[in-house]
Amino acid sequence: MAYIGKTPSQAVRQRYYYTASGSETSLSGADDNSNTLAFSDGEYVDVSLNGVSLVAGTDYNTNTANTIAGLSALAASDVVEIVVYDTFSVHSGTFEGSSTFNGDVTVDNLKIDGNTISSTDTHGDVILEPNGGGDVEFNLGNEDGSVVNLNKTRNDSGEGPVMNFKRTSSSPADGDELGKIVFYGNDSGGNLHSFASLNAKALDVTNGTENGQLVFNVDSTEVMNLRPGRIEFSSEEDLFWATHQGTAYTCILDWETPTSHRTVKLPNATGTLGYVALSTTSITSDTASITLDNLSTAFDTFKIFVNAHPVTDGAYFRARFLDTSGAEISASNTYAHYADFDGTPISNEGDSHMDITSSTIGSGDQEGVVLDMTLTGRNYTTSSAEVVPPTIQGTSVGHYSNSNFSGGVFYGVQTNTNNQAIRGIKLFFSSGDIARATVQVFGIQNT
Repeated sequence: MAYIGKTPSQAVRQRYYYTASGSETSLSGADDNSNTLAFSDGEYVDVSLNGVSLVAGTDYNTNTANTIAGLSALAASDVVEIVVYDTFSVHSGTFEGSSTFNGDVTVDNLKIDGNTISSTDTHGDVILEPNGGGDVEFNLGNEDGSVVNLNKTRNDSGEGPVMNFKRTSSSPADGDELGKIVFYGNDSGGNLHSFASLNAKALDVTNGTENGQLVFNVDSTEVMNLRPGRIEFSSEEDLFWATHQGTAYTCILDWETPTSHRTVKLPNATGTLGYVALSTTSITSDTASITLDNLSTAFDTFKIFVNAHPVTDGAYFRARFLDTSGAEISASNTYAHYADFDGTPISNEGDSHMDITSSTIGSGDQEGVVLDMTLTGRNYTTSSAEVVPPTIQGTSVGHYSNSNFSGGVFYGVQTNTNNQAIRGIKLFFSSGDIARATVQVFGIQNT
């Protein structure tokens, strides 16, 4: 049969002979033939004295490197033979053609001169399994286009390539991390930094009610997570659209600081917001009027809240519409209006303004008027014969010049003989300026 092992020139074993001069208890160094004793493993050493084999660990030991020690004192002319066996690899070279291994194959630093590792078993898996905390790494080339591809050949409508992250646990718990993708890069100091990550967690592991969570992190800060029924944002996150709708402008959706839990709902099928905060205006110095011009045509109805304080004592609070050029509509016989505070009504069917209060407003400390008003008809046109012209209506509470609180209802409307399209409204006192005021405007869309 063919010889397996090293060639004879490579010395499968090495013999050493030592002739004693007397009293030696150990042997090392050069032998009778000037060959220096050397071995890497004492298990592969045999020792004989005058042709009789000695027992390892009893008659001698190999505790000292390249030394046979622990011998009984040798007599002069005793001959000791030492045989050292060399270990060797069965193969070192190239396999030609196919080879089959029926069992484990241990390889240190496997290199493949080719492109494919595959399984020939029916539906067989290819498993890369590191030991302990070891990693599986794919080191790509350093040129553009070096990628990891998942390819699957399929000509029907079935699923494409799938990548599974599977955590196996005998004691799963809510909050378990199921898998994570981390994006690393070097910072300017050459340090490896985690710039972003995607993390999957098990929110509920209860059989039958399982649900999970997908968390997006940027620089170790949780930015957003997806969970059943909702998208969650971390504190102080905005929705941001850059160069929106092809313009050079950005659009940001953000929250003011809330004082309680808040919910915004899209009430109709097209996703239109029904009640939208448009503006908040504060007046801190004497101003002739509150002018709300260019109200958005996206809304026909507006909700307006006013808290105003007059400069002059004993003034009525009034309103006029603004025409399509922004000018004040103040002609006589333009408005019909009615206001009733605490049973003291005032009314007019052809006036140049609309009275909102039926009593005068005081200018003392804590005096003024608070108004909850609805404006309807922003998009009115005179061709709308079956539509009521622009109107205002609502409730008001005031602190009057006699230091008594009072309040009631009001309405105002353009008359049917002198009506026109509008684009805003002006609020003012019958005499004197507005000293201070806060105005909030909301748009109400049809839903």
